[in-house]
Amino acid sequence: MAQGRQRNLALAAVSIAFLCAHMALVSALPRFAPPISYTFLTLAPLFALAACFWQAFSRSVRMRAHWMLVSSGISVWLVADLIESFTQLTSRINPNTATIQDFFYFFYGVPLLLAIALPEEGEATPVFLVLDGVQAAAAGYLSYVVLFGGLPFSGIPQQPMPLEHLPLVYDIQDMVLAVLATARLIVRVGDTEERRFVAVLTSFLWLYAVALGVYNRVAGVENITGVFDVLVDLPFVALGLGVIAIPAPAPRTGRTGARAAMLLLLENGRSILLGLFVVSLSAVVAESHLRVALGFIFGAFVIYGIRSALLQSSIQRTRLALEQARDRLEELALQDGLTGIANRRCFDQRLAAEWNRAQRSGRPLALLLIDVDHFKNLNDSHGHVAGDECLQQLAAALRGTLHRTGDLLARYGGDEFVALLPETNTAGVLRVAALMKAALASRKWNCDGSNAAMTISIGCSAWESQPRATAEELLETADRALYHAKETGRNRVEFAEMQTAML
Repeated sequence: MAQGRQRNLALAAVSIAFLCAHMALVSALPRFAPPISYTFLTLAPLFALAACFWQAFSRSVRMRAHWMLVSSGISVWLVADLIESFTQLTSRINPNTATIQDFFYFFYGVPLLLAIALPEEGEATPVFLVLDGVQAAAAGYLSYVVLFGGLPFSGIPQQPMPLEHLPLVYDIQDMVLAVLATARLIVRVGDTEERRFVAVLTSFLWLYAVALGVYNRVAGVENITGVFDVLVDLPFVALGLGVIAIPAPAPRTGRTGARAAMLLLLENGRSILLGLFVVSLSAVVAESHLRVALGFIFGAFVIYGIRSALLQSSIQRTRLALEQARDRLEELALQDGLTGIANRRCFDQRLAAEWNRAQRSGRPLALLLIDVDHFKNLNDSHGHVAGDECLQQLAAALRGTLHRTGDLLARYGGDEFVALLPETNTAGVLRVAALMKAALASRKWNCDGSNAAMTISIGCSAWESQPRATAEELLETADRALYHAKETGRNRVEFAEMQTAML
C-alpha cells in the first residue's frame, strides 16, 4: 500500500514537471514553439495509451475489451495529432476548412462511445459485438460526410466544413460523451472494477471537454501555439495517472432499494447509444444526402430490431430455465432424499387434495400405513448403511405394486411408509396390501452385502361415503389398524373401519 502511494506521488510529480517543462520551453524558445509543442502533444497521449495498454493486459481479463477500446480511441487521436504535426511543420498554408486530421479527431470518440456502451461481463455476445462494430463503422462513414460534405470514394467534389464551425462540432461530441459516461457512472454501484473504469473515463472526458473547448476557442482557431498547448496535454496526462493509480480489482457488490429500478433502466439504455449516434449523424447529412441518411437510419432500426429480438429470445430462454429450475426445486422439496419417493409434506398436500375430491365426487378413498418390523434390530445388527439400503429396496418394491398414476407412495417417517389410493374401497385396499406382502415375501434382500430378512406390518382404512368424517380420522383409523397388526404378531395386514361410520 505504501509503495503504491509512493509510486503514484512520484508519477504525479513527473507529470507536473512534464507540464511545466512544456510551458517553460515554449515560453523561452518562441521560435521553436511549434515543434516543441507537437513533441509534448505526442508524448502526453502516448503516456495515456501506454497506461491503458498496461491496465488491459496486467489486470483482470474481464475489463480488457473496455481498456482496449479506450486505447483505440487514443490511438486514433494520436494519428490525427501526428498528421496535424506533419502538416503544420512542413506547410506554410493554413487550411480554412476541415482536413483529414479533423476526421480522425472526430472519429476518436467512436471507440470511447463503444467503451461506454459495452455490456458487462456475461452480457456481451459475439453477435452484439458485431452489431456494435457495424454501427461504429457507420458512425465513422457519416462523420466523414459531416466534416467534408461529400461521400467518400464517390468522385463527387466535396465541400469541407468551414474551420470556424469545427469547435462547435467538437464541443457537442465531447459533451455528449462526458454526459453518457456520467450516466453510466451513476448506474455503477459499489467499489468495483467497472465503476473504477467508468470513473476514470468520465473524469478524462469531462477534463478533455473543458480543456479542448477552451483551447479550440482561444488557440486552435487562431492557430496560436504556446502555453495554451498545455491544455491539450492535461487530460491525457491525467488519464495516464488515473489509470496507473487504479488499485487491484475489488469484489463486486449488488444493488438494493428503490434506486435499483432507475439504475437498471439507465443501464439497459446503454445498448442504444451507438444507434442514436448514427441516427443523429444521419439527420445532419439528410439535407444534402437524403438517400444515404435514410439508408443509415433504416439500418440503425434494423440493428436495434435484431438486438431486441436476440435479447427477447435470451430473456425467454432464461425464463424457461428459471421455471424448470423452480419446478425441479419444488419436486425436490416434495421428494424423500433417501428413497426417492414422496415425502411427508407431499403426502399431506395430496391427502388434503384427494379428500376434497372424494367429498365432491362421493368416490371412496383408501389409505395404508406400512411399518418395517423390528427395523431397530436390523440397524443394530447390520449397521445404518445396510438399513438405509433396505429402506431404498423396500420403497422400490412397494412402489412396484402401485400401477395407477393417481396412487401415491410416500415415506411417512423413519421406517414408516404410507400409500394413498384414490377411488379404492375396502376390497381394493386389502388387495393392494396383499400385493405388497407378496412382493416382499418373494424378494431376496441384499443390504450392503448382508442378507437381511425384512417383513412389514400394514394398517388399512377406507372412506366410503361415511358421514361427518375427516381426512385426519382416515389417517387415525389406519394408524389404529397398524397398531393392532403390530400388537398381534407383526408381519400381517389389519383393516379398521372408520368410527364415524357407526354414528
